[in-house]
Amino acid sequence: MIKQVGIYGAAGHTAKIVAAELLARGIMPILGGRNRAKLEAAALELKGAEIRIAHIDRPEELRYFLKGCTAVVNCAGRLQRRLCRCFARSGAGHPLPRLHDGCLDRQQSA
Repeated sequence: MIKQVGIYGAAGHTAKIVAAELLARGIMPILGGRNRAKLEAAALELKGAEIRIAHIDRPEELRYFLKGCTAVVNCAGRLQRRLCRCFARSGAGHPLPRLHDGCLDRQQSA
């Protein structure tokens, strides 16, 4: 089974680096965010990563974005608390890793 990791705010530079690293490790990145055109462009750069449009203020879209993800990386800035709550409610049972200054913090957040 291929693991899926959601990346929210996935159209940006840091998110593309994270996605490329996941692909190199055999993990499928799910690119999420608001802007379809930017996400599609990022997916092309990453050779076909899946995109899922999700606005942070639309819980049903966030639930769809999180479906099947074993973890999520937030690259969208100050949205971690809302994203973390939605992820916890999704039933995946894994806490969010934190993203600080472009570096994945491997410590798990509560």
